[in-house]
Amino acid sequence: MRQLTTAICLACSLGAGVALADSVGDVRTGNAAFGDGRYDAAIESFSRAILAGDLEPEALAITFNNRGVAYSELGDYDRAIKDYQQALALVPKDPTAIKNLRIAHIRRAAAESRVGDQTAALADYNRAIELEPDHPLAYMRRGQLQLDRGDKAAAVADLTRAQQLDPANKDIAALLEDARRAPAAVAETSPKAPPPAAIAAPDPAPVAEPPAAENDYSIDSPPDQAPNATARPAPSPATAAVEPAAGPERPAEPDSGATHRVMADVNLRQGPGNEYPRIGAVARGTSVAVVGERLGWLQIRLASGGTGWIYKKWLEPAGMP
Repeated sequence: MRQLTTAICLACSLGAGVALADSVGDVRTGNAAFGDGRYDAAIESFSRAILAGDLEPEALAITFNNRGVAYSELGDYDRAIKDYQQALALVPKDPTAIKNLRIAHIRRAAAESRVGDQTAALADYNRAIELEPDHPLAYMRRGQLQLDRGDKAAAVADLTRAQQLDPANKDIAALLEDARRAPAAVAETSPKAPPPAAIAAPDPAPVAEPPAAENDYSIDSPPDQAPNATARPAPSPATAAVEPAAGPERPAEPDSGATHRVMADVNLRQGPGNEYPRIGAVARGTSVAVVGERLGWLQIRLASGGTGWIYKKWLEPAGMP
């Protein structure tokens, strides 16, 4: 009887190991699908791993985070936000999940603003600022929204705060100048967010990364499942980190049409920002002509004659070695 019991326990242990290996494999399969731009397939793989119920909390948090990234690429910001919140519930204060959640709120706010839902957009910008109050992008975008709503004082306050965080950013400076020249504020029918508190002049120190240079969402591989294992993030797939969070729209400035080379496999967007639809991809090493620029995004023309937008970080003059 003792031998039979031992055999049953061994079989159960082996079965659990196989199931666990399958869950981790599903996460890795999802990462690979994401890297190929097959976001629906990535979501299916991540969901299988989540529903299996055998991932340790840290690995499960990574899986929720990764599925949120895939949802975001499909424009499903509601589900993305829920997944990032699940990741944070499992691993509180995780910087990757916080960053991704902030970007998702900014993207959802931009989408809400485009359809005229300024109240919802304002709430999302407020939440983005709560998550990372020292990052300038949400202040810049909220300031632009306040200017569109006719609230000059709130717009100037937000854009001033953004400029304090990123004094070298020309787009923030231009928006702040527009806000200061705008007519006086008109009566509002919806509640306004309180202006950000003034800050004392800081000692010389590195400023926050400018909005136009921010990397996109982060996606990781699960940690080993051995006891006391720690997460070892794998390099992000090219499509997961090629684009910055979107900035406000301004007229494109024509360029000389100089030939550039693409430095990585990147998404091609319909407009100058992550909220614009993905219209294709451009392979590393492709030669393109730059025909316009807006907020750090370059409008390119392909050899086929088609055009689209790529963030400037991923292009270099064709003559460079």
